[in-house]
Amino acid sequence: MTGKMKNIIAGTGLIAAAYFVSRFLGLIREMVISWRFGAKGITDVYNASFLIPDALNYMLAGGAFSIVLIPMLSNYIDDGVPPRINKQGQEVFAAVFTPITIIITLLAIISIFLAPWFSALLFPEFTNNAPKFRQMVSLTRIILPAQAFFIIGGLINATLRARGDFRGNAWGPIIYNLGIILGGVALGGVIGIGGLSVGVLVGAFFGPFFICYLLAGKTIDYKLSFDFKAPDLREFIRLSLPLMIGVSLLTVDQFYLRFFGAKSGIPEGTITCLNYSRTVMLVPIALVGQAAGQVSLTYLSQLWQLGKTGEFSSTLSHTMRGVIFLSFVMTGGIFLLARPITTLLFYRGAFTLANNIYTSELLRHMIFAVPAFAALQILVNGYYARKNTLRPMVVSSICTVLSFLIYEICRRKMGGPGIAIASVFCFWLIFLIMLLDYIRKYGRKEDLRIRSFVITTVKASVAVLVGVIIVSLLFRYPGLPLNPDKHIHAVLIIGIMGFIYMSIVVGLSLLMGGEEAMILKNLFVKISKRISGRIKSKN
Repeated sequence: MTGKMKNIIAGTGLIAAAYFVSRFLGLIREMVISWRFGAKGITDVYNASFLIPDALNYMLAGGAFSIVLIPMLSNYIDDGVPPRINKQGQEVFAAVFTPITIIITLLAIISIFLAPWFSALLFPEFTNNAPKFRQMVSLTRIILPAQAFFIIGGLINATLRARGDFRGNAWGPIIYNLGIILGGVALGGVIGIGGLSVGVLVGAFFGPFFICYLLAGKTIDYKLSFDFKAPDLREFIRLSLPLMIGVSLLTVDQFYLRFFGAKSGIPEGTITCLNYSRTVMLVPIALVGQAAGQVSLTYLSQLWQLGKTGEFSSTLSHTMRGVIFLSFVMTGGIFLLARPITTLLFYRGAFTLANNIYTSELLRHMIFAVPAFAALQILVNGYYARKNTLRPMVVSSICTVLSFLIYEICRRKMGGPGIAIASVFCFWLIFLIMLLDYIRKYGRKEDLRIRSFVITTVKASVAVLVGVIIVSLLFRYPGLPLNPDKHIHAVLIIGIMGFIYMSIVVGLSLLMGGEEAMILKNLFVKISKRISGRIKSKN
């Protein structure tokens, strides 16, 4: 195992732990929303109010700005404790930071004024209900400035990630989710669902923006540059333009869920239930795909800059195969336990039994997007580390446009569940097409073969399928006194079924051997070392 691969595993473990906390808080956030407001028209309005702010983020490529900036800064890191961005890197950052900050601030202000017009254009169904429409506009205006904090904070965070510091990625989402939770709990009873929107704004300021500003202050000087003809800015624009013009299902999928969930003929509360399902789905994605994706881009960029193409290809392949395997394992578990999971997380307060059944149904469909969603976040880094943003965006944009038609067809044929199924189909479609494109473009020179990914997928699928079938058969005994809609029973079901399922999957994976077995063995070694280390420290 290479040194860079070990760094990726170690960094992924750190970020995965932080993302676990963040996603756990995200679940708490959705639990607060479901407890206070349930799944009905008012929660659909709240979720729909994110559509215009998200569109602004998509238009400016949002978090992708940091993806472009990291490889640009990776050559300008001085050795030290802690490492610093050198003088030339400071100039690169200032040349990019100043105009982007000005542009996003102006666009946020303009969007606040034009919010009623945009809302009517995107949600004509809501214009027939004047109070609902006014509330959506009001919530949208509160949330819009948060996008400026996300994008500006993302640029600052790129200076941290370029030198291998992932604290901004770790703390930003945690603080953001805490802001929404506190807004819902403290202000929900005073100003209603608007308390959540205030929490979004406050959380975005202190999380993705302010914490990164503080952390990066020790390694970079915040200087402004009004030289809008600087070569570094032109290079940044050249690399960012495909991301701004193109669209990716990694970011647009939530837009699609909200857009199609608001269509006529779809039951009220569908947007909310889709959002709850997506929140659960994002937990394994954050633990495996997102964590590995954030860490791997930094190290892949460094390997590419050093000209280590062999290690680059090996690192990308091993990381992606590990993500695919672990994602499949988590997918099978959540599919098996969907009903008790939604019961434990959401079934209380204003969230009815019908809401719970509907959400668990959507989750069982949507969860199969996880392996493709997670692996795609690793695959695109193979392009980005090379400073090739055009090719993946062309492929992704074509697939995303086609996805719009697939979502519409599935919505018409199957309603709400059709929207969830469409997301699964489209994620797998884009992943397979992009994987084939990457291998055709780069894989032959770097000995990257699709056969290895097929083997990993087949092994994971077999282990998961056997585990799901055996556990399902064991728990079909009619006299078993466990009700998945009761909280204490849900805990028991998750504990017992989850343990049996994991034992079967892990056992089969170890028997099949190969790299997949090594992934599990490495995890066990790390966990045992952590446990033994803590026991020794206590003694």
